[in-house]
Amino acid sequence: MAKSLYEYASSEKNEAKKANSETQLNEETIKKQYEKYSKFSESELMKELFSEVNKQKKNGNFNFQELANKIDGIRPMLSDQQLKNLDSLLNQIK
Repeated sequence: MAKSLYEYASSEKNEAKKANSETQLNEETIKKQYEKYSKFSESELMKELFSEVNKQKKNGNFNFQELANKIDGIRPMLSDQQLKNLDSLLNQIK
């Protein structure tokens, strides 16, 4: 049975609300993560990174190629020094 225009509009409105709610949750999560990690020193950040990578490797959730592909998307925005640092990190977590 075909949807009426009213039913279609209602379902579209509900989908938009759901998407907006998910966006807000993502923004809140990012803000919380920023607040947490912005207080870390460089050495604390590195320790946390390697700890998380090791945890994901143990659980079988670490996908280096997926990570490398995502990083490739930001490479054009980085300076030569940032690229050098990033490549060094990637080599360490392989």
